[in-house]
Amino acid sequence: MNRQNAIRPIAIIPIFGIVGSFLAIIPFLGILIHWILFFLMILFVLVVLSAPTYIPNKNARVIYTQYKDGHRE
Repeated sequence: MNRQNAIRPIAIIPIFGIVGSFLAIIPFLGILIHWILFFLMILFVLVVLSAPTYIPNKNARVIYTQYKDGHRE
């Protein structure tokens, strides 16, 4: 999770999983918690897989075509 802001808000889901696993001992509450955690796990996997991967490149350049001709507004 190093500097990827797309994943940061959803990183709390694994903590919910740990807490929910301890609460799932209670019979009726356990099945509800497991269903909620199941859907949160699917959401977490989708967000992690769709997050962009940033590969640092020291030779990368940004060219601003709006100011290419020296025309500024």
